[in-house]
Amino acid sequence: MGRNKSIKILLLIFIVIIFYLLGYLRNYIFLFLNADAASIWYNEAPLIPPHLLGFTTGMSYEAIERLKWILTFTFYLLFFSVTLITIYLLFRNKVYLRLCAFLYGVLLFISFLFVCTGYAIHNFAMHAYNISRSLMHIGQSPFIPLLLFIIIYYHHQVIPPKRS
Repeated sequence: MGRNKSIKILLLIFIVIIFYLLGYLRNYIFLFLNADAASIWYNEAPLIPPHLLGFTTGMSYEAIERLKWILTFTFYLLFFSVTLITIYLLFRNKVYLRLCAFLYGVLLFISFLFVCTGYAIHNFAMHAYNISRSLMHIGQSPFIPLLLFIIIYYHHQVIPPKRS
């Protein structure tokens, strides 16, 4: 096995660890925020936040919801950035980088359309929110990077790569 191949395997292992840790951190934060929001909504005893989330003590339900939206976009951008960097490091092909940006952009745009639809059609608001949230969850998971990796790997097997 060549040195280049060993480096790529180590890089892949490192990338998998980064995606896992990023997903774990996101899940950790959102599980607490959801539980905290529920305790406020149902007038239950407030939760004691972990040290990482100590700043949420005493936040109102509305403030927690705003924080969740901010964190949603932050994690979306983090997953997008890590995916983009991964594709660059592994394949160094502009077409693949554009494909990544296109997929994340389309997902964000469709999610935004559902949010707008929810505001415009009040009877559809809860459904639009749930659909939008589900689409954003896809962008905050390893699903898109795995999909892109499979597409790019298949493309490499069918068409020899050209550096661009």
